[in-house]
Amino acid sequence: MTVPSGRRERKKAATRQKIADTALRLFLERGYDAVGIRDVAAEADVAVTTLFSHFACKEALVFEQDQDFEQGLTQAVTGRAPHEPLIPRCAARSSPWCTTARRTAPPRSGT
Repeated sequence: MTVPSGRRERKKAATRQKIADTALRLFLERGYDAVGIRDVAAEADVAVTTLFSHFACKEALVFEQDQDFEQGLTQAVTGRAPHEPLIPRCAARSSPWCTTARRTAPPRSGT
């Protein structure tokens, strides 16, 4: 993470980090489902609107903390690097749902 240069940017970064740290602590203590946005905001001593100015949703409190975290989680769960497609390229081409699939059979005639 790069250090912001101006005072205002440093304060915003510190507030964001405080919210993220508080959320993580509460999630570990109580469980993700038992903690609400208002709980995190109150514990971090910020307004709910402040929390939402830094994080779009509750899930973002977990996944936006570290840019590499989500990529590592994706790789751990799927066994693939984040830039690799979940569906192998050859399977995607043969899928009827894939818009880039090539049609090998001629189109049906109306009968």
